Amino acid sequence: MNNYSVNTLEKKVVRGAFWVLFANTVIESFLLYFEDRFSIILFQLILNLGFFLFLYFKEFRIRFSKNFIAPCLLILLFLVMSILSSDLILSLNMLLKFSIPFAFLFIGYSLQSFYLINYFINYIWVFMAYYVCYFLVVNYYDIGYEMYIGGVKTGYYSLNGLYIPVFSLIFVSFFYSRISKRKLKLLTLVFSLLTIVVSLSILKRTLLLILALGLIAVIIYNFNLKFLIRVSLALLFSGFLFFKFFYSDFQKTFESRESRFNSEYNIWNEGRITENFYVFDLVKESPFKLIFGSGEVFNDRKYIAYTIYEEDREVHSSYARIFWNGGFLGLVLFLFFYWIQFKTMFISMKFFNDKSKEFKLIFYFGLVLIALRFISDFSSGITYLGFNSFCYLIIGYLFGLSVNQKRNYLIHFNFFWQDKIRNRQIQKV
Repeated sequence: MNNYSVNTLEKKVVRGAFWVLFANTVIESFLLYFEDRFSIILFQLILNLGFFLFLYFKEFRIRFSKNFIAPCLLILLFLVMSILSSDLILSLNMLLKFSIPFAFLFIGYSLQSFYLINYFINYIWVFMAYYVCYFLVVNYYDIGYEMYIGGVKTGYYSLNGLYIPVFSLIFVSFFYSRISKRKLKLLTLVFSLLTIVVSLSILKRTLLLILALGLIAVIIYNFNLKFLIRVSLALLFSGFLFFKFFYSDFQKTFESRESRFNSEYNIWNEGRITENFYVFDLVKESPFKLIFGSGEVFNDRKYIAYTIYEEDREVHSSYARIFWNGGFLGLVLFLFFYWIQFKTMFISMKFFNDKSKEFKLIFYFGLVLIALRFISDFSSGITYLGFNSFCYLIIGYLFGLSVNQKRNYLIHFNFFWQDKIRNRQIQKV
């Protein structure tokens, strides 16, 4: 893909956005270090609002799309319902963390060239490198906490902060052959293999499910013997590294989670399932709350987690949290935006199916990305600024790419037929 029509400002915006996303990841990897989460929120607000000010002063033109009306209405609904919150400051702080990623959606949509995807293809290994090095350091020096009691350490990472390196790996698996330099290819390959190994050691089920489904999606698209051999060799080498250096860590994690893999274990009794029904029970007596939400916007910890688990954590499912915050109206808006994303990627993929393999691959990846995000939201993550900003920048960019490339194709198509008609008329004369 050539970087035609790339202006200097767009390059600065893409590079700035990339490193802001990386800085968000670094900040959130120390989330559990701070007893007062407000410190993390403050750091991220300064970082991200500073980037938005840069765009403003550089007069970067932001485009709007009617496809993005649903999240805007959802944010407005949450803002209005926050008035009823018993902890208004908390609700507004968390609402800001929920809202900022959608700004990256508009930024991605406003980009006009291929520069973003090319830049990500060549440098996304940085996210995986940080993840791997962080994991090695916290386990070697015994820093921070275990993800699960008795398992391997993940330092001060939050659960949902771990999604970024896995989604980065899936991105790489789609576009690895398009990395421009041999050294970058080698770095990307090394940290991709280590990301698989580290993710296996952590043994977070949703993480492994997303990783497995993402790799299966890549194999389905590139179903040929040569590609299968390459994938098999990569997985075999990852397996060798895993059993050679990380198997003892995996055993510790597995022993701490052994009950989850027992044949007698009933997933329907798990907290992530039962709490969804509990959320409904809390609001079902009030028609107003059923439609518009509880009023305790993002203030679900003390009403749900403290009650069920006596733990300080949010509701496990993003869909349950959206329902708690905005009722059925909020849930419909949230799911409708997912439908818009699926529809746009699918239509774009079909449009370019017999016109451009390059664009077909890009929009197939977009479809997979959105499907995997949909699955990840069953494990919550709507207020994790880093992960959502990372995904929405790419999704917004794919929306813009779809509009731009369809328009370019139709313009060239019309010119082609106009020339053909003109030549026929000349021949007749």
